Amino acid sequence: MIQRLALALLLAISLAACQRTPSPAELEDLIIEVPELRQAAPVGRDIPAAQWPDALQRLNPKRVYNTADGLYIATSSFFVTEQGIYVPRDAQWVPPAGSDPAYTPIGLGFYSYRIEG
Repeated sequence: MIQRLALALLLAISLAACQRTPSPAELEDLIIEVPELRQAAPVGRDIPAAQWPDALQRLNPKRVYNTADGLYIATSSFFVTEQGIYVPRDAQWVPPAGSDPAYTPIGLGFYSYRIEG
């Protein structure tokens, strides 16, 4: 029982560590590089790591993909859950309440997101 509790605690700590919100300076760097990447990348596809700009690479994403609605920077995933940073195409975009994915504004037009699956 104690071993299971310890394992669950370790897993929770590991998952929480993956939820680091980028600093304002990191977001400023992304503002410069992400729009160009979002425009150049094909919609509906992953963007290969070799094409990630420096500011994006410094976040150590697991996956970066472009959708019709915006760019997803997946910083962690576990089974069917995923979380990271979302950059909408439309600057006037407002996140839907109670949706999956759930979006939280983190500044400068960026959102953290979490997909529960």
